[in-house]
Amino acid sequence: MSNNNKGIVGVVGLGSMGLGMAQTLAASQFETLGFDLSEERRALAAKSGVTPVSTISELFEKSAFLVFSLPTAKDVTGVVNSHIDVLEARQGQKIVIIDTSTSEPDVSRELADKLAGLGHGFLDAPVSGGPAGAASGKLTMMIGGSDEDVAVAGPVIEAMSAKALHVGPSGAGNVAKLVNNLLAAAHMVTTSEGL
Repeated sequence: MSNNNKGIVGVVGLGSMGLGMAQTLAASQFETLGFDLSEERRALAAKSGVTPVSTISELFEKSAFLVFSLPTAKDVTGVVNSHIDVLEARQGQKIVIIDTSTSEPDVSRELADKLAGLGHGFLDAPVSGGPAGAASGKLTMMIGGSDEDVAVAGPVIEAMSAKALHVGPSGAGNVAKLVNNLLAAAHMVTTSEGL
């Protein structure tokens, strides 16, 4: 494969967050490909400069960066494991996965180790800011992963976020997000008690 895929970003999951991120990346002049199980979501993405694809494999084959916006850690693991053959075939053409899903630290560490062994990168980069932040490129990202992978993915992260914090090694981004969710829940409980 030639180097013409240097700037291609593939977005896996075009839900309320993933669609906004894909649109923001396309507006930031990245060649952006998008996949979702819903044909309707792929059609929505196509209206804003995102090229829809019909299989996730196509994203893995063509992209230099992959942005995941998936419901659970199990989904993230399933997508990576079912495309290991493509990752193996592309050794020497570094792919960095930026997982914006609210996932699990142990899962992210395991995937990061697996991808590092194949010469690729994996960042756990859960986000805060909701659909409006995703659509405007104003998300806050809490990122776990290696310094090298964060640097390589820097332009993609910058396009999607107003604030990106590299909080530590693999899994640290997930921990920061879970702590953030815990604090938000605690504030809701104490506010309700106060009222």
